[in-house]
Amino acid sequence: MEELKIDHYLHGCKDKAAGIEAIAQRARVSLEQTAFMGDDILDLPALKRVGYPMAVADAAIEVLEAAKFTPQAKGGHGAAREAVEHILRAQGKWDAVLAKFGG
Repeated sequence: MEELKIDHYLHGCKDKAAGIEAIAQRARVSLEQTAFMGDDILDLPALKRVGYPMAVADAAIEVLEAAKFTPQAKGGHGAAREAVEHILRAQGKWDAVLAKFGG
């Protein structure tokens, strides 16, 4: 996480709803301004609390139904990267990211 410069994360969290609430609070953003990506039914409580729930392509059907966005990629095969690009494009920030890498 240090290498990726990710300040707020939880590892091994069993109560993901409480975890996402804690992260949002630490980051000083509302849950409505928060995205969360899941793949299994254990993720449903967190998905239902955030403003932008996402599911990987090979997620459980219940998770897919709860999602507002589903990347084409399966979990562990670029889904997170695709989701980040999707959000940055929606925010109008993608071109600035490309510019940093000579795009």
